[in-house]
Amino acid sequence: MVHSYCAAFRVFVKQLGLPWHRNQRANLVLLGGAFLSRRSLPVRRLARAVAGPGKQLRAVDKRFRRFLGNNRLNEEAQDAALGSLLRVVLPRLVAVAFVPVMFDWLYVDGHAILGLQIPYRGRSLPLCFSVHPATFEANEPDQTKAELALLQRLRACWPPGLPPPLLLCDRGFAKGELVQWLQQRRMRFIIRVPRSHHLYSRRGRLLNDPSDTDLERAATGLLHPPLNKARLIPHVTYTAEWRRPVHLAVTAKLDPKAGKRREWRLITNLEETNLPHVPRLYAFRMSPEETHRDYKRGYAVGGFALCHLGRMRRDRLQRYLLVLSLISCFLVLVAETEREAREWLKRHHWGLGLLTMGLDLLHAAGADAAHLARQACASVTLEPLWLPSGYS
Repeated sequence: MVHSYCAAFRVFVKQLGLPWHRNQRANLVLLGGAFLSRRSLPVRRLARAVAGPGKQLRAVDKRFRRFLGNNRLNEEAQDAALGSLLRVVLPRLVAVAFVPVMFDWLYVDGHAILGLQIPYRGRSLPLCFSVHPATFEANEPDQTKAELALLQRLRACWPPGLPPPLLLCDRGFAKGELVQWLQQRRMRFIIRVPRSHHLYSRRGRLLNDPSDTDLERAATGLLHPPLNKARLIPHVTYTAEWRRPVHLAVTAKLDPKAGKRREWRLITNLEETNLPHVPRLYAFRMSPEETHRDYKRGYAVGGFALCHLGRMRRDRLQRYLLVLSLISCFLVLVAETEREAREWLKRHHWGLGLLTMGLDLLHAAGADAAHLARQACASVTLEPLWLPSGYS
């Protein structure tokens, strides 16, 4: 079965046109085929998928580890692969004025992983990751430096002439330095900001009220809209120190689990005409969290066991996550060959995540997996659940 999976993944790798050495592409195909067969990330499991529990197991295991530790696959080579992936994926999207990209940290044992992913139908299309020490979780200056470095890589790799990215960021990214950096480079963003951060009207009046710091007070005022309503406040400035010009959208909903009121304060540099769409666009930030769970969960519960790679060297893990991004985007294309079947399964409460659907379709195809891959690469278009085109 591994050979049929390798043949299927080779179709996608050829379409990417990776500017890598032939041996590197061959190792990528073998590693990808082993993952598609075993559905798990630990390298020894993948080596067993190729060689079985025999004497050749050690040779295959060493081959995979040398590939992941290859210094020639540095960030420049990884960025070349990212550019190839974007040139394949972005033209398949329906016409949109911008492409939402979720920007978030993922913490696993021993590692802090910063990632960029395109939300897509309850899951995501992972683009790239950078791997850092777990101590970054409590070190904001190092976090910010890593964030700016990864954003610069994305900006350099994004193909010209295609819809630009729209970053979706949670409260951890609500930093004046980051907002200023994005505005200076004209990168679009929607960032959720904490209640403690000050916002000012266009005339310089502080919009925050005492209930932002005293949670015992009733939530009333301009920044506390009625439940299930949104207040749109254009032309505000963000924080007393940075005074960055942004637009603001504020929403309030009742958390059904906690029974408490939840508010979103969202700043953006989208045009004022797009401000009514900001809350819904930001809500798409949540779907890549499902992909995080797919990655992190253990093998026994249908995940890919990323949590078992805590001892892997950071440079190797970063290359491995790039491989996983390529595999994930391939699986989404395969899953979308049977879009109607997936919708039927969801209606009958047999819903499958996109990655699981793609894996199951390849398994069902058996020796014809390569034919299914050619169909996916040749004809599948991607139809995300974002707002339609016309928003600039």
